[in-house]
Amino acid sequence: MATPRLIARADDYGSFRSANLAILETFRKGIVRNVSVLAVGHKFDEGASALTEAHGLCVGLHATIAAEWDNVRWPPVLPPGQVPALVDDAGDLVKTPVIAKEQGADPEQIIAEVAAQLGRCRSAGLAIEYLDTHMGFDWIDGVHEALADLCEREGILFANALEGLDRCPRSDSDDPLGALAEGISSMDGGTYLLVGHPAYDDDEMADVGHKGYEPPRVAREREVERRMFTDGRVLAAVRSNGVDLIRYTEA
Repeated sequence: MATPRLIARADDYGSFRSANLAILETFRKGIVRNVSVLAVGHKFDEGASALTEAHGLCVGLHATIAAEWDNVRWPPVLPPGQVPALVDDAGDLVKTPVIAKEQGADPEQIIAEVAAQLGRCRSAGLAIEYLDTHMGFDWIDGVHEALADLCEREGILFANALEGLDRCPRSDSDDPLGALAEGISSMDGGTYLLVGHPAYDDDEMADVGHKGYEPPRVAREREVERRMFTDGRVLAAVRSNGVDLIRYTEA
């Protein structure tokens, strides 16, 4: 029987200090082997040095053209005047990719900003090995292909284009961590993907939210996502089922 393989990925590193610390914990004490960096986040600079010391972690760019939270806004890396379709009146990234599309976002502006984000990561000493998309904006006409071309030029993997990955199985349950452990135990040969947004249920996260996803729900759910990578039952399921925790570069 083939060994099941799992790409465990933590998103939004750089967004909050709470997220930075939680993600590092999921690598050091849990199953995360891939982390996607939000280069526009307010806590990118303070988190970058710690990430360079996390040896064995596969680091990717969480390419971003939208900042969804009401009370936490992120500007683009480029001057707003260079990417007018991606920003609001205050010069921050718009709240959703749909708004960017409605404002005339095209592959040229998007790729320019994504390339600037990649440059910011590299200037901070991060060895970027893959790229994925925050809020999945590569449905915009021509953007998926343009991102694939950018990745090819820059020598990194385009995670959105990977084929043959199944999502880690888990059932709906009042015990999501137990359901995840059961799903991991059921995995057979193949490569699976598990994505989360770890953070702590703390004061920093307490007010984070937007309409339809109000506080303190965000903080509570991201605490659960931290635990899904570190919970003892999940770790035991990985061991007992012989799951190989892999990096994107090993997929």
